[in-house]
Amino acid sequence: MRPLVIALLVPFSVLAQEAAAPAAVPHDANDVALIVGIEKYAFVEKVAGAKQNALDWNDYLKARGATTYLLLDNEATDERIMEAAKKVAADAHEGKRVWFIFIGHGAPMPPKTGPDGKLTEGESGLVAVDAQQDAKSLQNRSVPLSAVLAELSKGPQRETVAVVDACFSGKTSSGSLAPGLQPLIALRSVAKARVVQMTAGKSDEFAGPLPGYGRPAFTYLMLGALKGWGDANTDGVVTSREAVDYAQDVLRRILTDRNQTPELTGEDVQLGQSLGEKGPSLDEFQAKAREANIVSVSTTGAPVVNTGRRTAGWVTLGVGGAVGVVAIILGQVASGTANAAQMEQSAATATTKYGEAKTLALVTDIGFGLAAAAAVTGIVLVATSSSGDAVVLSPFVSSSVAGAALSGRF
Repeated sequence: MRPLVIALLVPFSVLAQEAAAPAAVPHDANDVALIVGIEKYAFVEKVAGAKQNALDWNDYLKARGATTYLLLDNEATDERIMEAAKKVAADAHEGKRVWFIFIGHGAPMPPKTGPDGKLTEGESGLVAVDAQQDAKSLQNRSVPLSAVLAELSKGPQRETVAVVDACFSGKTSSGSLAPGLQPLIALRSVAKARVVQMTAGKSDEFAGPLPGYGRPAFTYLMLGALKGWGDANTDGVVTSREAVDYAQDVLRRILTDRNQTPELTGEDVQLGQSLGEKGPSLDEFQAKAREANIVSVSTTGAPVVNTGRRTAGWVTLGVGGAVGVVAIILGQVASGTANAAQMEQSAATATTKYGEAKTLALVTDIGFGLAAAAAVTGIVLVATSSSGDAVVLSPFVSSSVAGAALSGRF
């Protein structure tokens, strides 16, 4: 009797575990994916690494057997994005999955007047490649994220998994995406039926590059997570929650210039089998970020100074100033020696002093030249550090003029 009880209990325990876990997704040829990567925008700031991220996602999903629709750069107009969404929905298989990957700029879209005459809430817009750098064009040439997801959801698939690497705060690495663009009010994301949505950050945050990698951070880390970097419990399966948590953890630990908090809206589902790939350690991510020492944008949109470049610039200016002061002193000594030579009664002594004066004048000219070079180098370094500080030339120009005049005497 006891073996029979055990035999009955084991299947029920297994069923209970399966019910608690996200539904598994087999690797087959029935998934369909729309992948959009816009790196080179026609009129707005480019998104470095977006194209390569999109190609990497395309390779990954095709290797899983998915049918992919890929739009890169000039192909990604608002019309073509919606046309591709319709094709993906038409090709979707019942009970399977549709993927939507977007890597590019996002923009806040203004509220509209609803049928009842009331203003609706603002929407998140996916900026198409041909948007102009002004608020109206950005909003007119952007595709509402909700419209794309609604179109994709017309298919018979079990669910749509959306990975959106764009921010909707109107910020870029150099400031605002366009003059007059109003940020999207931070609202709680609302889950949509049959949609698992993973986004690069909150609506009031700047979603930017992964320091040291030159790639949009979110989709780079999410793809790594699917390959195995984010398999937190090492069970060989990566879930949507695990992937987003992995991206959150890495960004929280390595970003120093902004807050970027990836979000998951919808159910926790199994995204796929882990490939067992071991990703970079946290120390490696941090070391890469330190080496890059790139200029980024803070959460307030203010430029962050590249402190290494700025420090080097001011040190160079200081050294140049010191050399310039020494050159001025040597010039005065050379001038005094030359005057003494003119008043010397002995021809031999006068000749000697005159030679000393010429040598001092030559050294003075070299000093002024070095000071001028240091001034130019220092100014360039400071100016390109994005500090916005005014640069004072100090006495370099006047010193150079004085040196030229002094050398002319000899």
